[in-house]
Amino acid sequence: MRKLLFAAVALLSLDLLSLVDEHAPGFLGHYRIASLAVCFALNLVVGGGRALRPPPRDAPWRIVLAVAGLWTLGTAVAALGFRVWTPALGFHRAADWVAFLGTGLLGEELLFRGAVFHLAADVFHDDPARRLGPAVWASAVLFALAHAQYHAFRVTGALVVQVLYTVPMGLAFAFLRKQTRSIWPSTAVHVACNALSVLRAAFMP
Repeated sequence: MRKLLFAAVALLSLDLLSLVDEHAPGFLGHYRIASLAVCFALNLVVGGGRALRPPPRDAPWRIVLAVAGLWTLGTAVAALGFRVWTPALGFHRAADWVAFLGTGLLGEELLFRGAVFHLAADVFHDDPARRLGPAVWASAVLFALAHAQYHAFRVTGALVVQVLYTVPMGLAFAFLRKQTRSIWPSTAVHVACNALSVLRAAFMP
């Protein structure tokens, strides 16, 4: 039963955010509030509620902070130094920015580092001692593939570049989730990385 549930959630995750928000009324869809609510509920239903707790004090903070810092630094160099990775360009509505830095981002964390990660860890009997176990890989790959929804599932150069970026991004975020047993460290790094894209769009047109 859990395997079927994981398969269903994995398949849904590829287009869940867009599917929900496109059919939600008014601002609930525009600001991605509807998909955020669905992802929150889904996370609780599958048993991923513990990941909403703050990270424990005994988490391996040295390696967590090292991974978080290196990924954020690498994103800063890519976005600001080499002027690449700029998905925020082309955003024209306030709702786009709210989703990019808030509601949509948190929905992704609840879905991929919450529900998907929790189900994958259960189904694949993920060993907590393995830093890059099957739950990390499943979460990362589905997170990357889900970005195809923003390209209308058309294989383009932009999609390939984004997937090549979001696979290691998903690995880093899922690693943080596994090491801290919480979605909040990956959420913080996710916000920082998206904010760097905002800075790039605002000051380096």
